[in-house]
Amino acid sequence: MMIRPCSRQIMEDVMGRRYSSLVSHLGRMVVIGGIGVSSILTVGDGLDTPLSVLAALMAGVVTLAFLFHPRNTDLALAVVAVTLSLGLAVPDIREFVGVILPVLYASYVAAAYSRAELRFLWLAWLLLATAVTIMGGLSFVNTAALSVSPWVAKSIATISLWSVVGFMWMLGEQVRRRRADLATLQERADLAALVERTRIAREMHDIVAHSLTSVIALADGARYAATSQPALAVQALETISQTSREALGDMRGLLSVLRDDAGRDLLAPPTLRDIQGLLADARRSGLDLTAQGIETLPDDLPPLLQFSLYRLIQELLTNMLKHSSQRAGTLTVRTTDGKIVLEAQNAAGAETRAGKGFGLLGMKERVNALSGRMSTRREADNFSVMVELPR
Repeated sequence: MMIRPCSRQIMEDVMGRRYSSLVSHLGRMVVIGGIGVSSILTVGDGLDTPLSVLAALMAGVVTLAFLFHPRNTDLALAVVAVTLSLGLAVPDIREFVGVILPVLYASYVAAAYSRAELRFLWLAWLLLATAVTIMGGLSFVNTAALSVSPWVAKSIATISLWSVVGFMWMLGEQVRRRRADLATLQERADLAALVERTRIAREMHDIVAHSLTSVIALADGARYAATSQPALAVQALETISQTSREALGDMRGLLSVLRDDAGRDLLAPPTLRDIQGLLADARRSGLDLTAQGIETLPDDLPPLLQFSLYRLIQELLTNMLKHSSQRAGTLTVRTTDGKIVLEAQNAAGAETRAGKGFGLLGMKERVNALSGRMSTRREADNFSVMVELPR
């Protein structure tokens, strides 16, 4: 039984990144609060009372919009854009550096959280807003103290501010990529869990179906032999007990994998050496089995191929026990340089249908996973299954 211990590591990575995301969100709230306070202080300072109230109100709206941006980023950015655009239309308000702070943070938010189809719309607005702020006469651009013309000075200031906007945008892009990585890790964790559940379900089917089929066959034989051949009935009951205990041990080992990683070592994967035990169990269960070519299987096959051969032969024997009308069958193994061929034949019972049930479906999935081929055929009263696996 081989289950890769990948999903636990993936989930640890996901949880670690979620913790990091929570810390970064708290950090963003601190930054947003600082932007709101600084904007109110810098923009409101030196203005007339009506403009001070308007500036404080605008700063409060922008701060609240940023606080709620994780719920609807584009709506929050739209509120910020409209509010700041109204503020930039007032010459006395756009004279203060506090107007720039929300624009810079909006660059980060738009790059990190906005929808892909709207991101460059926000980028165009951000570049325009910074240009209007500078060209409109931002007070910290002291053109009188420079030896160049005011338009040259403001152009230099605009380009410098655009570089800061670009830096904030790149920070947002980095956050977006991290979120995409987190989503990918989550998908991988979900897929790994699904693969493990599917694999465990398949192994449980193989164990339970094979064991119960043997138990049913032996129980029927013991019932008929109870009166005429008591010793044979007792032998059948002893075999039932042994088969049931082995199945229970296999199930415990399989389910221990679900509880902890230590259980992974308790149930070793079957190999070619265990196939003879399968044949013996099938014969004890009343199957008149003719097996040929098992001894030709090379011992140096990869572990996965040995495990798959074991499970395929187990399922073939189970189908013979369940569906053969004469409780008899033939299993032939042929080995060549490039492939291994399994062929099983038995007298078809009334319930045998190609492709019916989960046993043949599970076999086909195993064969496909190994890039092999599987076919079933029913002719007259015979049913056969052929499997070809590459070496």
